Amino acid sequence: MNTSAKNYPLLLLALLVTACGAATELTEGNPPTQGITAQVSGNNLTGDHGTVYGGGAVTITLTGPVEQGTPVTWSVSQGAIVGQGLSATLPYNDINRQVLTGQPITVTATVTTPLGAVPITVPLRVDDQAPRANGGVTATVPGRPAFFIGENAELSGTATFQASFTDDGVGLNPVKLSAYLRGLPVLGDVRAASELPEARGYTLRVDVISDRLGNRVDVPPGTVAGPFNVDLTAPVVTGSAPQGARIQDSTVLTFTGTDPLRADRTPGSGGVTLTSDQGGTGSSNTLTLTGAQLRAGGASGPVTITVTATDAAGNSTTFIQTVTLE
Repeated sequence: MNTSAKNYPLLLLALLVTACGAATELTEGNPPTQGITAQVSGNNLTGDHGTVYGGGAVTITLTGPVEQGTPVTWSVSQGAIVGQGLSATLPYNDINRQVLTGQPITVTATVTTPLGAVPITVPLRVDDQAPRANGGVTATVPGRPAFFIGENAELSGTATFQASFTDDGVGLNPVKLSAYLRGLPVLGDVRAASELPEARGYTLRVDVISDRLGNRVDVPPGTVAGPFNVDLTAPVVTGSAPQGARIQDSTVLTFTGTDPLRADRTPGSGGVTLTSDQGGTGSSNTLTLTGAQLRAGGASGPVTITVTATDAAGNSTTFIQTVTLE
C-alpha cells in the first residue's frame, strides 16, 4: 500500500542530535524521525570554544530508530568525509590537515526514508592542522629584544631560550629543547644558558612540535639552534698603577680586561670593552686615562675611578682604582 506524506497530519516533530550539545529541529511535513541521535567519537579536548576534535579520525554514527541498510548520504561543509551507511568518518588525511583548523564545520547526514530525504546536521569543531614550523628558537637577555641564536653566538647565564613556533588551532604543547655539546647530549628540556656548563659548540635540538590535540610537525633529527657558546665568567680587570698612587697630569693610567678560559678550557667570549666613570680612551681590551683628563673633568686630590669591563657574552665586572692627583 502506498503511503505519502499527505497521509500524515501536520505535526511539529523535534529531532535531537547529540553532538557538541547541539539540537536540530524538523518542522511539519517532514517524515517522523524523532529519536535519531548522532554520536561523535574521537580524540578531543574541551576549552573556551567548547569541544574540539582532532589529531586523528573523527567518527559520527547515527543511532536510534533507524535500521541498518537505510540509505544515508554524508557531506561536510569543509574538508573531506567518508560515509558508509549509518556511520561516517572525517579522515585524518592531507586534505583535512590543511583546512580543518578548529573553526566550526557542519556534517550533514541525509537519511532517505520512504517519505523523503531527511537532513540531520551535526555542528563540530575539528582541528587537524599541525603547528606552523615557521619560527625557531630565540634567546632573551635583560635589556634587549629576543633574538634568533646565530652561529657562534656568545650567551651569558642570563640568556633564556624560547621556541617561537605557532599554532592556529588549539595551541601548542610546550616545546622541549635538548642541549648537545659537540654532538653529545648534555641536558634535556633546557630553558636557560645558566643550566649548561661553560663551553663552546652547543646546539639545541627538538624531537617534535605538536599541538594539544597531538597534531605534530615531525622534525628530522638535527639542530634547530646553534652552534653557540656559553660564557658564565666575567672579565678580569687589572690597572697599571698601584692603589693610592700619586699621579701627575702626564701620568697615563692603563686598564686591561682579560676574559678567562671557560670551564672546558677553551677561550672565553673575548671582545672585552672597558668604560670608566671618569672618561678615558678605549681600544681593544684596554682603557687609558691621563691625569690631564682627570683634571679636565674637575678632579683633584684623591680620586676614585670606577672601570667597567664587559665581554662579548654580556658578562661584566667593575674595578675600583684610587689615585691622588697632584
